[in-house]
Amino acid sequence: MSLLPPHAIDDFQTLWKQHYGTELSREDATQHAHQLFTMVRMIVQTPPSCTQASTDSDETERIAEREHEEG
Repeated sequence: MSLLPPHAIDDFQTLWKQHYGTELSREDATQHAHQLFTMVRMIVQTPPSCTQASTDSDETERIAEREHEEG
């Protein structure tokens, strides 16, 4: 069962063909799209403290607080 909607798989197949010049089967496209989605989700969910110096993390927190107050 696919977690991504069918149109996302279609878009992935189109992008793959444009970039690599080859077509992917629906099954392969689904697998590759899920792998890409999982990797991006892991990167996005990584806490700033794991990827930045503490001073950068402090600045990120200040920006987030400011945006929350303005939002």
